Amino acid sequence: VIEAALTLTKSAQPGWLPARGGALQFTLTVANGSRPDAAPAFDIVLGDMLPPQFASVGPRTIVAVGADGVVDTTAGTGIGLSIGRLAPGGRVTLTFEATTPGPLVPGSIVNAASAGWTSLPGDSGSSGDGTQTPGAPGTATGERTGSGAVNDYTAAASATVVVNVEAIPTLGEVALLLLCSLLLFSGTQRLRRRRSEVVSRAEYSTAP
Repeated sequence: VIEAALTLTKSAQPGWLPARGGALQFTLTVANGSRPDAAPAFDIVLGDMLPPQFASVGPRTIVAVGADGVVDTTAGTGIGLSIGRLAPGGRVTLTFEATTPGPLVPGSIVNAASAGWTSLPGDSGSSGDGTQTPGAPGTATGERTGSGAVNDYTAAASATVVVNVEAIPTLGEVALLLLCSLLLFSGTQRLRRRRSEVVSRAEYSTAP
């Protein structure tokens, strides 16, 4: 069977956030296989609704190879991308920064994305010569889609971000810090007194 073989991957860098919040970079990549029996994919729709912990999204960077009709459809924290056609061996990579103000509950934040596509171009699907399929998309006489059953043209990916518990100094650590500061202060004072004594002796020995 000659058909598209799309994969979707998602990553977060770094893969952790402090409990007070912060920013990280997400990368989404949708790629079409390059095997001999691979076919182009059409009408690709990529969606990535960020978890509620993320309040804002920065500018997106899109790198497309072997793709036509790439459009950024992002709205708010709902990341979106549409691709008219993705050739065999082609790929589209979307990179963006997301920010969370915190405070965050220690644990894991899972961010899931999905993609769907069709086997033919156009709203109802048409062959290379422009002839529309007799049936509706997803039916036995129409183009294949991601609607379910044999229409399995979908892919999913996720990235997990770990929220770390920020270390709070213990009483012992605080006491050790104070002791080190006290010793440093005491040593500095002793050094100053010794220098003062040396200068006084020098002045006395040179007095007429």
